Amino acid sequence: VNDAATVATLISIALPVAWGDIVLNQISGNQGNLTIGTTTGAAALDGISTMNGRNIEVVTQAGTLTITRTVTANGSGDVTLTGTSGISLNNDIRTTTGNITLTGAVTLGADTI
Repeated sequence: VNDAATVATLISIALPVAWGDIVLNQISGNQGNLTIGTTTGAAALDGISTMNGRNIEVVTQAGTLTITRTVTANGSGDVTLTGTSGISLNNDIRTTTGNITLTGAVTLGADTI
């Protein structure tokens, strides 16, 4: 694929358990949709997780934020998801005692109801 806008719409990200905050800000421009999903390979990753009350923040400045794998902030960590063109929830968003904030038009998948 040689078109930058098309490449951006194919991005799927997964991050391992983190001991610090996770902040992912997809800047505006030619970016498309962003999916929190699964990676493949020898060290495959699945979703996003933090430990010890650390926070997760994911923002798309353009395109839809799609959640296909679990996003978990353990302990008192907060989860903040912002989808400028919307959020498509197809898996769980979890925190033990923190807050969950969704900003954008939210669409729930069949598995999230």
